[in-house]
Order: sequence, then structure tokens, then C-alpha cells
Amino acid sequence: MDKKQQCDKKRKSSKEYKIRRHQLQSERISKTARKEAKEGKTYETGIGLNLEKETTVTTTGNNTDVDVDKIVMGITNNKQLYEDLMKLVPPFTERPAKEYLSHDPDKTYQFVLFDIETTCTGKQAEICQLSAICQNGDTFSSYILPNNSVGYYASKVNNLTVETINGQRTLCKDLKPVNSVSLQIALQTFIKFLQYQQNLIRPTCCTNTVENENLVTVLVGHNAATFDVPTLLRNAGNNFEEQLHSMKICFGDSLPLIRSLISNQHAPLKQSNGQFCKANLASVYKCLFDQDFDAHDALEDVIALKRILFSPEMSIDVKTIVDRSQISSVRAMKSDMEFIDFRHDRYQTFVGNLHCPNEDHSPISHGMALKIAGSGLSYSDLHNLWQKFGETGVVGILFMPSYNPKDTRSTPSDKNHPRVTKSKRILSNVVKYFQSCNVSNISTSS
Repeated sequence: MDKKQQCDKKRKSSKEYKIRRHQLQSERISKTARKEAKEGKTYETGIGLNLEKETTVTTTGNNTDVDVDKIVMGITNNKQLYEDLMKLVPPFTERPAKEYLSHDPDKTYQFVLFDIETTCTGKQAEICQLSAICQNGDTFSSYILPNNSVGYYASKVNNLTVETINGQRTLCKDLKPVNSVSLQIALQTFIKFLQYQQNLIRPTCCTNTVENENLVTVLVGHNAATFDVPTLLRNAGNNFEEQLHSMKICFGDSLPLIRSLISNQHAPLKQSNGQFCKANLASVYKCLFDQDFDAHDALEDVIALKRILFSPEMSIDVKTIVDRSQISSVRAMKSDMEFIDFRHDRYQTFVGNLHCPNEDHSPISHGMALKIAGSGLSYSDLHNLWQKFGETGVVGILFMPSYNPKDTRSTPSDKNHPRVTKSKRILSNVVKYFQSCNVSNISTSS
């Protein structure tokens, strides 16, 4: 991910990009001014503070007023209606709470820096290189032949491609064949590497009776929590996860560690111009050592990360690394990955409907579509509510608290929080969208 950020940074620093960005900004400002002259302002800082409790929000699609307060009051006073709405939708879901490990002076911490290269970004990404390095300098690196080709943009970053050579699919680096294995073989070899490294540490830090309790092995990657860990667990499957869990291995992320150091103005990360460096690997490495590294290979990345974290120039101790790297258990990371995948599947149902990424006027934003999907709702759930209960059903299920006394996953604290949002503007946009769909359907059928 750091390599992609570097490429993106270079592109955005070009003169052509800045000129085009200024043009687009001017066009947006002009367009907004024209709309405000015609419709009045739809958003400005503090605009929500002007909404009185009994405010009625008007939508222009059918010249229909959406009185959110009246709808909510009607549902609140009608328990049967509330229960009928709840029966039509899946139970409320939310992202698992994250609990991070804190430094324990009685434990020995073993850090293994890891990185992956993939065929693309997102949920469909396959691993095509897995690399790791230990504090003692021992390294692991394996190229993996993916089932699909390496995507265009990923290939521009990692220089990996899948070519047909002598009738065989072959993984290539810089168009030169490399020795590659299947994902399962790579993972099995990686597990053996980790077991060997643990056995090197245990005789010096543990007694026979508590050896598994005193040693904490942490797989640390840069931006790993966002990309590397979910991708690794998603591709590897349950058996790999169980093996890591049985070895009491955890995952950590060096990105929040670096960000916290920069935020606290850690002196080694201050550049010659007086500014602190960016949090990506290339910037940190350049700041500390005044040189670049080959950021197009997973093995080179982990070697660079090891040098950054454990060099005298960085000057941080084990306690700082543990407390600021957001270290989590394998099970916790697996649960988070499952939620992300769950949310992604439901988010896709909104694309092209309530959420239109490629249009200027999408009824709801990307973030709101994710929030609705993360609560357990799909587009079809809202569509069904609209067909049976109209605006009462849609507004009610998005606005009303997620707490359900019959749902063991709900807690009393949920009584004060809406399932999705209390924003009358957003609720109005959703209602307006379904109203326009009804009008379109009538027009088409007639």
C-alpha cells in the first residue's frame, strides 16, 4: 500500500495534475453557487443546529413533506408497528469492538515483520508474494502463483505478472520467471518458519511449564490491519488461522505506531526542513537514513521495516512498539475481517440504487451506504419496507434505536442510538429516492 501511495503522491505533485485539480474545484464551486441560488443552501457548518424539534423536511420529488418527528412518534406509540418493522429486517449488526494488547514486563515479545504482494486491492485480492523477517535477521520469502492474473495497477507497483511460458502459467518478476509455489505450500512453509523462530526464543525466556504463556510472537506489518491481515486470513482459510491461534501469535500494525510518534513529535522523524515526515515506509526510511529502498518487493519492504523499528536512529523501546502498534489476537482480526466482508456484500446492493458513485447527485454517500450495510441492512430490505409500509417503514428502521429486548446481541445502551442515522436530510433523500422510483415504475407501466 505504501508503494501505491508513493506513486499517487508523485502523480499529484505534477503540474498537469494541479492545473486540472484547480479547474475541477472552480467548476464545483460554480455549480454549487448556481444550485444555492436556485434551491438555497443544502449544507454549511452548523446548518443542522437550525432544525427545531418539529421541523418538517420537504422533498421536491413529489412535493411531499417528510415529517420525521411525526413518523418516529407514531412508531414509538405503536409497539405492534415497531415489532412488524423489526420482523422484516435482519438483526442489527455492528463492528466487533477492538481490544489491543498492552505491554506486560513479565512477557518476552518476539517481532516478525511481514508483508504481502497481491494481484489487486479489495476483497478479490490474491497473494502472490509472502515475506517476513525476524529480529535476528532470519528471512522468509515465497512467490505464490495466483489463480488469476495480476491486475494492471497492482502490476505497475509490484512488477509481478503471470505469463504463459512453454504452455505453463508462470509468475514473473520484471518479466523474468521466478520460482513459485501454491498458496497452501507457502503457508505451510511459513508456519514451519514461525515455529522454528519460536523454538529459538523459548529456551532463553520460558520455563517448561509456562513456555506458551511467556512468549508473545507478533506479526507486524505496515498498514497490516487494513489490508495485509484481512487479505492473508481471507486467502489462507480456517486451518491457517487455527495454527496461528494455537501458537499464540498476534497481529500488529506499525502504521499507527509511526503516526503516534509523528503526532508526539518524535525527534528522529523530523526532517531537515523542520517538518515531520509522512507515515509511509518510504518517507520514514528516507528521513532516518537519508536513502531510498526498493519498495517494489515484499522482502525488501520487511527488511526496510525491520531497520526502521529496531535501528538506533529510531530510538524506541519494546514497550512503545507493543503499546502503540494496536496488537490484536488472530481471532479478533478474523472477526473484524468477517464483518468487513459482511458489510461489503451488503454495500454492493446499494451501488447503482441509493448510492451512485459515478454521479454528481447520489441520494446517499459512500460512507452512509457503508453505515447502512454495516447495520445489517441490504437495499432489498429497505425496498421491502417501502413496499409494505412506505416512508414510515424506511424512516422508522433507519431512525429508531437498534435495541431489541428479544435480540440477545442488543444491549440496553443501544436504546439511545439510532440503527443508522437521525439526520433528517439523509432520511429525506432516501424517501425522495423511493418516491421517484415509484413514479418511474408508474410511467414505465403506463
